[in-house]
Amino acid sequence: KDGYRQGIRNLVEAGLATSDAEYEASRKAVRDLRDGLIRDLAGFDAFLLPAAPTTAPASLETTGQGIFCAPASFAGVPAISLPSGLDAVGLPYAVQLMAGPLAETRLLAAAAWVERVIDFTERPLHP
Repeated sequence: KDGYRQGIRNLVEAGLATSDAEYEASRKAVRDLRDGLIRDLAGFDAFLLPAAPTTAPASLETTGQGIFCAPASFAGVPAISLPSGLDAVGLPYAVQLMAGPLAETRLLAAAAWVERVIDFTERPLHP
């Protein structure tokens, strides 16, 4: 853990301090999240959601806040993010599409449709 940057080191240390009971409770929460998402996604090609609470960061020190992508990652369902606009200083916003298990073909078709509808062609500023 000593070779990691402070933020990652803090996460590793928190993980090492997690009790077996806390770990099992978190695993159950992930299973419940997955079951709920799969149930909710049934019958839909995809859900359209924000990809992040803010635009991309101005610097390259971080990739930004990925909290809105966490449900798909935890549940193991396919998701894709697409640029959707720029803020006043030229930083990009993005939307996320999420689909049910093994629905990558439908997800990619929905993403192609969203790209056509959004028609976002601008380029974000580079730091």
